[in-house]
Amino acid sequence: MSERDDIFHFCMELLNVHEVDDAWCENGLQVEGAENVKKIALGVSASAKFLQDASDWGAEMCIVHHGLFWGKGETKIVGILKKRLQILLSKNISLLNFHIPLDAHAEVGNNAGLIEVLHLKNQKPVNCGFIAELEKPMSFGAFVDLVEEKIGKVLLAEHFSGVPVKKVGVISGGAADFAIEVKAEGADTFLFGEMNEHHYHDLKEMELSFVAAGHYATEKLGVQRLGKRIAEHFSDVEVKFFEENCPI
Repeated sequence: MSERDDIFHFCMELLNVHEVDDAWCENGLQVEGAENVKKIALGVSASAKFLQDASDWGAEMCIVHHGLFWGKGETKIVGILKKRLQILLSKNISLLNFHIPLDAHAEVGNNAGLIEVLHLKNQKPVNCGFIAELEKPMSFGAFVDLVEEKIGKVLLAEHFSGVPVKKVGVISGGAADFAIEVKAEGADTFLFGEMNEHHYHDLKEMELSFVAAGHYATEKLGVQRLGKRIAEHFSDVEVKFFEENCPI
């Protein structure tokens, strides 16, 4: 059993939260629960299903990438927000969320995890992700196959560059807006989670190949890698990742 605040401060320091600009949300402790923690449930989003599964498992703490409170989101405790909070408060469960800090971290972050599983090298920061390289160029089709093998079913992919894949921009989630920055860094291919309609035209016109591998699928690794670090540091705490079926 470890103290809630010790785990919270460990995560804040590891992820350099106070040094990361996140325009979307406040990062850290969103809901205060039990002071002592034996079980930590990990998830991508604080959905009602995840929170209920965590509660049923007996978690005293949940750690997610997407928390409950967002910039211009719901501020009244009604509807789905009420339901989610009710699960946490009824069992005295803490909720921690780490958004951009968990995307951008060079070791435990979502994008660092994607780079590792795809065997990319020479990681260089760009926005909240990285530019990295394959050891040897491969055909676009082979790269898409690699992504599906290591990450999951690809939502959409287009070979707009017309050249083999070598230098890849890797930014998880809804990151298609960063295509201009990725292209400026010399990438021939952009791996991200999901996109809007206008992004398709933008990417085509800048001749930047892309692989949209899913918002959820590209953001599973970070919270799991963070959980591993927590388990190593707090040996008396049990950590478990809860998978959720999300095709987006």
